[in-house]
Amino acid sequence: GDEGGGTCWGTLNNCTVVSNISTYAGPGGVLNGTLTNCIVYGNSGPYGPNYSNATFNYCCTMPDPGGTGNITNNPQFVNAAAGNYRLQATSPCIDAGNNAGVVGAEDLDGNPRIMYGTVDIGAYEALSAGVTNWYVATNGNDSAEGTSWANAKRAIRAAIDAATSND
Repeated sequence: GDEGGGTCWGTLNNCTVVSNISTYAGPGGVLNGTLTNCIVYGNSGPYGPNYSNATFNYCCTMPDPGGTGNITNNPQFVNAAAGNYRLQATSPCIDAGNNAGVVGAEDLDGNPRIMYGTVDIGAYEALSAGVTNWYVATNGNDSAEGTSWANAKRAIRAAIDAATSND
């Protein structure tokens, strides 16, 4: 896009704006918008990567936009390179939003918008707040961490042994 690779003059609630590019005059992510409970991350443009002249509350972006409840930490997507912008169990965006900014009862997957008392930042609610998902693959390694496909365990028993309560 030319002005705001993701959106221009928009009001966004619980959205994820990532990997957009502005080629002419604006930032890669958001130009002149009002955002609540959104992730704006990994965008690029000649006038800033993620935003310009936008208002953020309870959002995850960088640099810090000021406002209320915003964070600049990496949102920790499950697999951004493959287009999976769901949140890992360790994401700082889990339970970090503002329930008053929620529009609609469901997230992008059709799951309840608020799963554990407080809405998550972004388009998806994490299905397991504070819970680790364990990955097992035939080409895995039981000495690997086991918390993603890239470092999957080989045996189910190894993942069970690494798990804690509620995983």
